[in-house]
Amino acid sequence: MKRYDDRDGALPAWPAGAREGITSFPFAVTDVGLERGGFRLRVVALFGGERAGFSIVLAPKGAKAASPNPLGLSLQPATAQLVAEGAETDVFLRALAAALDVELTPGASSRPRIDFNAIALTGDIRRLASTAARVKLFYERPVEGESFELLAGINLPERSFTLMEKWTGYRAPLVRGLTFVPSRDGN
Repeated sequence: MKRYDDRDGALPAWPAGAREGITSFPFAVTDVGLERGGFRLRVVALFGGERAGFSIVLAPKGAKAASPNPLGLSLQPATAQLVAEGAETDVFLRALAAALDVELTPGASSRPRIDFNAIALTGDIRRLASTAARVKLFYERPVEGESFELLAGINLPERSFTLMEKWTGYRAPLVRGLTFVPSRDGN
């Protein structure tokens, strides 16, 4: 697998400011591990010279391997969990809000972890080490207008990960879903 080193300038850099249309965020995969029957990926990019990133854990649901349907989609059910990596994930949240032109609540930081339902559209999550996959992530909340979807492009042989918004109408729920706002008493 391709290896990334911060010293060689290999981390993708994001421009500052809002972007028009569907937005994608490229990352370098800096570390890969096994967790919960799947893969844990550490992804990092640069925003304004600061490291922005998080970890994501992807695991297939059930024992059945992905099998493409007549449309060429694998439709493999999975789970995903976005895991905060401290200040780097807070930088990611600020960069995401800036790019999507969504205002962050003052004092907000990233949630420690966010659980998603997922489905592999292409590829096989069990074989991420050797093949690329495209995964749809579903964040579902019982509050109307607070759910959102994302697409993730994963290519571990190239050590790349791309997070894409699925629809511009999900921008505000996406930022709110990733945000932790402490209560007035500090909890």
